[in-house]
This record gives sequence, C-alpha cells and structure tokens, in this order.
Amino acid sequence: MKRKQRPSRRTKDTIVIVCGRTKTEVNYFKSFGSKIGRLGKVRVEVIGTGSNTAEPLALVEKAVSLKESDSSIAAVWAVFDKDNFDLGPAIDKADDSGVSVAWSNQAFEIWFILHFEFLTREVNRVKYGDILQKHLGSKYEKNDRNLFDKTFAMIENAIENAKKGHQQHTTFGNDPDSACSCTTVYKLVEELLKWIDN
Repeated sequence: MKRKQRPSRRTKDTIVIVCGRTKTEVNYFKSFGSKIGRLGKVRVEVIGTGSNTAEPLALVEKAVSLKESDSSIAAVWAVFDKDNFDLGPAIDKADDSGVSVAWSNQAFEIWFILHFEFLTREVNRVKYGDILQKHLGSKYEKNDRNLFDKTFAMIENAIENAKKGHQQHTTFGNDPDSACSCTTVYKLVEELLKWIDN
C-alpha cells in the first residue's frame, strides 16, 4: 500500500522589495540582497516596476498582489518617494494589507545623505546630488551600483540619523507628506541587517 505523500510546505524565506522608477533603490537593495544571499539565510528579491508605476499607491498595490500570490514570501516592502505625490493613500493601503513601507520625503537620496550628516531642514531634492558629491568626494550618479559599498561602513550612523529625524518630525506633528528631509528606509535596513548579523 502506497503511503500518502504529504504536500510539501514551502518555507517563508523570501523578502520582496518593490521599488519605483529609478534604479537607485533597485541597485542599493540588490547589493544588500547579494550580501545576505551569500550567507544563505534568506532570499531578497528586488523588483523595479518601471516608470509607469512610480506612484506610491501603485507600488503598494503591486506589493499587495505579490504578497497574496506567493506563500514563500515572509515579508513585502514597498519603497517610494514623496516626489509630487500624496503618500497618505499608499501608507493607509499598506497598513490595511500587511505590507511594510519605506518612504522618503522628498527622495531616496536623503537616506544616503544621512550616512554623513543629520538633516531635517527642507532641502529640494535637486540639491541632494550636490550634498552627496561633497560627502562622497566625487560626482553623485543616481544609478551608481557602488553606492552600497561606498556608504555601508556608515550605515549605523544613517539609521541613527534617520530615526532621530523621523521622531523629530513625528513629535512636531508632521505627517509623511509634510516631513521634508525625512525617511523610514531605516526600518527596512534594520530588518535586512538582522539577516547579516545573525
């Protein structure tokens, strides 16, 4: 008599990160994923959705769809910028759907700046490149595949500065749409660092 075969249970071992229109975030988190992947503990899948779905709400909807369609996913993150969008609907949708978000106001580059300095004053995103050039000692290129390596040694400084800035904006009652020079990317980075440190 043949024994009944149990259905194989898929391990929840994948962290999916859904990013928007630029390669900046994709390159950065792929570098993270490569570092973690070498340790063989969890798989990081980074999905860049292209220019047509850069709106935060569209990114969250993509993240929700992925979460619902794959049982091997342990966590899904949507990474997006304020740019000229309203962040509220995207954050609300994510909260309702069990998707985590890492937002930046105004743009992801604020995360890189926080590796070098604490910054909460309002600075237009077009100036971010100049600030980074000063700190990096070379021209800032948005699609630089080496930004992870150039900044990783100062990552704890970035986390501390981002947390402090986020808390300061929260204390002053600033919602994500009014919290300029602020990011919650530190939350995703802390999650990823757990897999490197363990």
